[in-house]
Amino acid sequence: DGIEAHVGVNHVGHFFLVDLLQSKLPRGGRVVVVSSSLMNGGVVDLKTFQLATGRKVPEPVDPQKKKPFAPTGYMDSKLMNALYAKELARRLADRGVHVSCVCPGWCYTELSRHLSVPWWKKVLFAPIATVFMRTAEQGSHNIVHPVLETEEALPKSGSFQRECKLAVAEDAKLDAMAGDAAQLW
Repeated sequence: DGIEAHVGVNHVGHFFLVDLLQSKLPRGGRVVVVSSSLMNGGVVDLKTFQLATGRKVPEPVDPQKKKPFAPTGYMDSKLMNALYAKELARRLADRGVHVSCVCPGWCYTELSRHLSVPWWKKVLFAPIATVFMRTAEQGSHNIVHPVLETEEALPKSGSFQRECKLAVAEDAKLDAMAGDAAQLW
């Protein structure tokens, strides 16, 4: 389809889904956009961004070295999600629809199923995963929270939330990028 995979799956598809459902959202309705704290490493430069290839990862200076693993497409798509939530909240404010942007945390899911990781690295990583990563069910609590919480207890519409509360630094970063959010729309 000519769109970088992460951007297509994480951003463009969800953008169109919500766009199709907007007219059905009742007053007091809620939209939850799932982003990630990895959006902090994302870049959205709409002057240079290539929809088909995403952002270029710098080549290593030494040609003998491997290109570093950098999930730029994922990080960029998660920043796009967060900017989308900001702009969606602005556009739906007069309709009384609340938009939340949430980070579910580092969850052990099938997200990395397409990465080719040697078996021995998987074995080494398993203990780390069990200690530091959440289950998908645990991560889902952060996603369901803004749907079930009272309106009064929620942060402002469009805000970035982590651990079921406002993530102040990330939210301030996104507020400063309001122009990018409108342009991305």
